[in-house]
Amino acid sequence: MLNIIWRTNAPSKQKHARGRMVYGVPLLVYVDDVSGRNKHHAVYMSNGLLPRQMIEKEICMRFVTSSPHATPMELVKALKESIMRVAEHGVETYDCKFEEECLLVPYAHFWAGDNPMQADECSYAGLHCNSFCWECKVEGIQQVKWTDDGFMKPFETGEPHTPEATASSIHEQLQLSTLSGTTEKLKKHKAASGVHDSICTNSLGAIIDLGKALYSRKHSSSVGKNKEDIQAQLEQEVKCVTEEHGINPLIGMPVSICIKILPQKYYTPYYWVL
Repeated sequence: MLNIIWRTNAPSKQKHARGRMVYGVPLLVYVDDVSGRNKHHAVYMSNGLLPRQMIEKEICMRFVTSSPHATPMELVKALKESIMRVAEHGVETYDCKFEEECLLVPYAHFWAGDNPMQADECSYAGLHCNSFCWECKVEGIQQVKWTDDGFMKPFETGEPHTPEATASSIHEQLQLSTLSGTTEKLKKHKAASGVHDSICTNSLGAIIDLGKALYSRKHSSSVGKNKEDIQAQLEQEVKCVTEEHGINPLIGMPVSICIKILPQKYYTPYYWVL
């Protein structure tokens, strides 16, 4: 009976394996901007199963892609989709140690980068926001930050951000872009939530510009439409930039000790900006 239940409700990887061993392969993804005469963004990748002595070798770090035009988050989005497509069925290969075929299932273990790049990957809006941490929900207005309790808040463990909550904030910003007078509303929302998604920036700008033209009756398609019709048209534009699947860089990201831990050299100057 148990065998029948297992065959009926077996995980998809077990079905694809067809009796072969299945191994998960953690991928260490690094994204950075390359300065020079032609500035561009590059993505590199390493196999997380390798010993540390091997991972540090240049030969074990693989170049994935680069572009002088695509933003880092657009590159990350394309890489995420590629990994998900490969992981759906796995990679058939030969196990030299046990002399048999096996199935490899890759997944992104963590997303490495410098401090600004990690902030971008977390859709972080900056230190001047009320929610000024990209890892947990520590927040407060200026008056609270200058109190004794407000000063100690960043040194305490707070409730971690989640991809669902971040995606919800981004969706709220997209919805706000359909309203009249949206520029100031978006500014207040980003300051309160601490969320700024670079991959949606162009979409937000396009929807805002279209909304301004429609509400001011300068657009040809606004003729004969009331405020509700215009908002419905803008909401259709919003549906084009939503996505189902996401990643969680908030907990899958190594943090440089020199940048985030040493308060004497780094944290204190940043905190006074708040």
